[in-house]
Amino acid sequence: MGLDYGLCVGCNFVKSHHLPFSLNNTYCDLPFDRLHCDLWGPSAICSTGFQYYAVLIDDCIRFNWFFSIKTQI
Repeated sequence: MGLDYGLCVGCNFVKSHHLPFSLNNTYCDLPFDRLHCDLWGPSAICSTGFQYYAVLIDDCIRFNWFFSIKTQI
């Protein structure tokens, strides 16, 4: 099942090209039906007070929003 090519198990795992998730056949008909969100932080480098970030993606129209979030010290 796995790739061999004379490489170690870790190398085979990293170089594998399998999809990490099963394919999803559900679709949205209207904007804002389904939103995907990712929160990231804290960043090692604080750019003008922003240390956390949020990304929203509309599943229907694939529009992206990016928000920078300031932290209080």
